[in-house]
Amino acid sequence: MVLQCFVFKFIEARRPDIILVMKRVKECVIIDIAVPGDVRTKIKEKEKVDKCQVLAREISRLWLMSTTVVPIIIGALGTITDRLTPLLYILGVTLSFETHILRKVLEKKE
Repeated sequence: MVLQCFVFKFIEARRPDIILVMKRVKECVIIDIAVPGDVRTKIKEKEKVDKCQVLAREISRLWLMSTTVVPIIIGALGTITDRLTPLLYILGVTLSFETHILRKVLEKKE
């Protein structure tokens, strides 16, 4: 089911991928996901943040919550931006690519 955020102004990005609302702590996290070509990961991340910023301000004003925009951008061949790990930390997700890659390399040598 696809839901739209209803606000009083026209907002282009009124349908983000995921909206996480934590009522007890009065926080809202807008998560927007994309898988662009590897060359465009940083550009796409900036586009997603700029696009959802207007919606974030409107949600903060209407729902009286602090709002954060988290763009999750992973390139088509697996490229990630430098900001992905800190952004996922906001969601409580930790990534350890280095240990996974190291484990695979060591398995190949044996």
